[in-house]
Amino acid sequence: LGVSLAHIEEKKIKMEAVTESVKFGGEDITNRLVAYMAGQFTNNNKDHYDELTRDVKVVEILRSHCVEAQAKLSTQKTYKKVIRDFHQGKNFQFNLSRTKFEELCKDHFLKCLQSVDEVLEKGGTFKTDIDAVYLVGGCTKIPKLRELIEKHVGISDVCVDKHCNSAVMQGTVIHAMILGSKMQADQSMTHLDVIWDDEKEAEKKEEEKKRRKKSRRTKMKRKKWKQK
Repeated sequence: LGVSLAHIEEKKIKMEAVTESVKFGGEDITNRLVAYMAGQFTNNNKDHYDELTRDVKVVEILRSHCVEAQAKLSTQKTYKKVIRDFHQGKNFQFNLSRTKFEELCKDHFLKCLQSVDEVLEKGGTFKTDIDAVYLVGGCTKIPKLRELIEKHVGISDVCVDKHCNSAVMQGTVIHAMILGSKMQADQSMTHLDVIWDDEKEAEKKEEEKKRRKKSRRTKMKRKKWKQK
């Protein structure tokens, strides 16, 4: 889990403070769900639970459904699915409500708020000074987490990008570009400059692709005309 405090003016981005917890992240939420659902299947029988969780294949199947459940519960109240031949020939009725999910992970959500307070303290900033909150990462789709952050910071509507799952990866690529050849060519380049350059490059490639398609169609027409 990472929280950053930034000041943005025109195309300039200044990082005021950054905090990161290596002890907590989205994987912890998934692990909590896996443990709970394994308990549901085994009726919390310790011996059966230990036997099931030692089966790597079964745990991975359960994990994939827990990840899917998190995503589905961002837009619906319940997630139900029958996992056939789940363990020892038995089917598993995977049933999880959003309310139960929020109850199970409440302490994890509160840790996020602690990280927000920590970065504000580091940056010497008050909650009232915050103009906008941008959330990235798969867990930011969780309605309860967004709700808690909105209430905690006092922002009525936090911003969640539609590409929130890949935002961290995109940021890494942009940072690498800045540290690479482009930055050497122009030391004044900012993050937004790189994004803009990337977009323009993508537009050029798309135009070139259309031009080639048009050229191929023209050649095919000429070929057919010659055959006639």
